[in-house]
Amino acid sequence: FFFFFKQKTAYEMLRSLVGSEMCIRDRPQVSSFDSYKDIALNIFTSGKFNLEIVAVSLLLIFIVNYFTGKEKNLNMARTWMMYHKEIFDQQFAHVGVSQMSAQQGGALLDQESINQYKFYASGRQNVHYAAVTIDLQKRQ
Repeated sequence: FFFFFKQKTAYEMLRSLVGSEMCIRDRPQVSSFDSYKDIALNIFTSGKFNLEIVAVSLLLIFIVNYFTGKEKNLNMARTWMMYHKEIFDQQFAHVGVSQMSAQQGGALLDQESINQYKFYASGRQNVHYAAVTIDLQKRQ
């Protein structure tokens, strides 16, 4: 029923239509740009997208800073653990945060947040346990 009607152009429906109501095919020129390079150059030089460019740049800087800071804190905590693990192994029967021992591949550090790590040791006579909290600088 609906397929038998002829599709009308914007001028056939109403001659006073302007702007977005006009058909795209009625434009004499498709684009004033010769290439994608001209389009990109126009976007950056026109000043229309300055706020968006600044926002995306700041977002990218934040994301890079987040992951590099997280990795730096993790490396610092692992370095601390590497230097002090032997002392804890000599003094305690169980070292690390998992049920498996460190020799069996158990985890040594527990990450509480991006800048805070916990370490536990137990199994020494007259000492219930040792809990170490490593608080590092927030790098984000």
